[in-house]
Amino acid sequence: MAGLFISYRREDSAPYAGRLYDRLSRDLAEHEVFIDIDTIDPGDDFVEVINARLDSCNAVIALIGRSWTTSTDRTGARRLDNPDDYIRKEIATALSRKVRVIPVLVGGAEMPRSTDLPDDLKPLSRRNAIELRDTRFHGDVDRLIETLRKTTAPVTTAQSAGSPQPTPSIHAEDRDRPQTSRTEAAPAELAAGSLTPLAGRGAEAQTPHGIAPRGLLRTRKSPLALAALVAGFIAIAVFITGAIFWAMRPDTVDVPDVIGKTVQEARLAITAAGFAVREESSTENENAAEGTVIEQKPAPGRQTDSDGSIAIVVARVPQTEIPNIVGEKLEQAKILIAGRGLVLGSTETKESSDRPPGEILEQRPSAGTHSRKGETVDLVVAVAPSIVVPDVRGQPLSQARSALTAAGARIGRVEYRKSSKMHSGLVLDQRPAPGQKLETGGKVQLVLAALVDVEVPNTVGWPLSKARAALEKVGLAAGEIKKAGLHDNTEMKEPLVRAQFPLAAAQVKVGDAVNLVVAEPGVRVPDLARMPLERARLLLESAGLAVGDVNEARSRSVSAGSVVKQSPGADKLVAKGFAITLTVAAEPPVKKLAMPDFVGAPRAAAIERLHSMGVRNITSKPVQNADAKPDEVLKQIPDPRSSIATDTAVTLQYAARIKWINAPGKISSSDDARAYANEHCPKACLGIGGKWRRQFKSGTIVSCGCDVK
Repeated sequence: MAGLFISYRREDSAPYAGRLYDRLSRDLAEHEVFIDIDTIDPGDDFVEVINARLDSCNAVIALIGRSWTTSTDRTGARRLDNPDDYIRKEIATALSRKVRVIPVLVGGAEMPRSTDLPDDLKPLSRRNAIELRDTRFHGDVDRLIETLRKTTAPVTTAQSAGSPQPTPSIHAEDRDRPQTSRTEAAPAELAAGSLTPLAGRGAEAQTPHGIAPRGLLRTRKSPLALAALVAGFIAIAVFITGAIFWAMRPDTVDVPDVIGKTVQEARLAITAAGFAVREESSTENENAAEGTVIEQKPAPGRQTDSDGSIAIVVARVPQTEIPNIVGEKLEQAKILIAGRGLVLGSTETKESSDRPPGEILEQRPSAGTHSRKGETVDLVVAVAPSIVVPDVRGQPLSQARSALTAAGARIGRVEYRKSSKMHSGLVLDQRPAPGQKLETGGKVQLVLAALVDVEVPNTVGWPLSKARAALEKVGLAAGEIKKAGLHDNTEMKEPLVRAQFPLAAAQVKVGDAVNLVVAEPGVRVPDLARMPLERARLLLESAGLAVGDVNEARSRSVSAGSVVKQSPGADKLVAKGFAITLTVAAEPPVKKLAMPDFVGAPRAAAIERLHSMGVRNITSKPVQNADAKPDEVLKQIPDPRSSIATDTAVTLQYAARIKWINAPGKISSSDDARAYANEHCPKACLGIGGKWRRQFKSGTIVSCGCDVK
């Protein structure tokens, strides 16, 4: 009987292995199919178990899924890189023993490359693979079964046409006996009468041990004896097959349920049920108690594929990094702590003069360390340095406020209480009491003496601060403050009371509120007319106002860039910071002119004409020309009839009045003429260039190169 060995990794291809096992066990009943030696019983030698199984198999089916080459253990190391990995041992042993290994790709996996495999598995990359697809699983398995039947069929002995003789048993030593020993045994079998000579020419015939020598053939028996012998063999085969299947039937066992138990409880329950703990691992879990079992393999209940051991996974509280919260406010620190799954522990206070109150000064554990989720983080929070509360009893409210402010405290809630021993408006009591400690900036509550009924004082026309003090003095309070209009009292920098409710002299209860209507201090808008924009901007800023939108408008009376109009107008009363809208004069439009033709005209007449057109940027350039009249315009830039503006630069080239001097003798070169002119010409010459000399028989006339005035 041939054996088939299914090699697979549970997390990679367990569902495919189960389905394939069912099909092979059903359709290849003549084969013994081994599966699930991924786990070894405690105490068993792994190599011996693998060798024993592979000894009885003539084909190994290697199921390869998507993670077959990348599967890692708990340390993150790739399983195939471990020489003791189950799967690597199985396939490497089969390859070394020349057992046929058939790669079967499942789940869309690809055949591993040689570079992805350890050295002892590299021959696997050269094996032709079969793919099992989910959509055509049974069709692909049929193709695999057909291949297995062709390549792994059990070896049978062909019967000759002669009468069969009793078949000698094949012992283990016979299986390994060399082929020559079989042929050498033929004469002995012939002598025993089990084989007879073959009449005729020498031929080869099958024997129970192989090929018989030429000239030998088994003796014939009757058909009835042959049929009886075949029936006996069939009965024996059926009996042996049934016995094997009965011996190899899957045992059904009850796997205990240890989910939710502690590790110790789970170990006791597993041992009591006759199992062993195969593997114990842990994983982070927020929903289970730490140290309890959250997963087991195999699952609880009746199982048929148990190897006598149970693997358990134990819950471990997740770890988290402690955030850095030093320097944060307490409320922000609470958010950061909760965001990491931690809990705020104790909160201590520590006086600090250089850190604002409420800021975190210290934390425990320190930032960057790791702790389990749910652990506490203790904080030290900064508080203002403490002060000693002064005694303000018997003082008016205004005096008490000054004393508390000087000590670093503030007035908190103010209450009124009837008293016949103290004048109205004086402090009867205070909390905290005098001499007690209070953090800097803390509030002190006051109780003032008051009558049952008081008369509302007249605060109209008073500054708001003075009105508040007057109301507090008689046991009243300033209620709602409404703003209405502006006042122009330049000496008063705070709001003035314009109206009050209740009115002055009204009788009210102590502690009642008086509503006030106040006018905010205003600013008079300065007059900015005809003022340059930048100067107007500086004036507004110095008055506490601002420049708003700036618009442009043409103006004949105001120069460009100066203020033509403002809004609001001059002397209007506005609030501080109000933006003033300005309108400034725009630049006058450029007027296009036609350039006259001045060529041939006197230079003075050309300049006079340009001035009449408003053109002022005129440059005159003398040019030496003996054929033109002195001061005659020879050339103009721009050209005649071109378009110009009043600010266009105009250049007039005119004929200069040349001064000539006689030089004795002849001057043969321009350099000599230039040197003579520099020495003898007037110093006021403009130097316009041109010809330097004219030769005559009696001498030379040299040009001074200047425009004679």
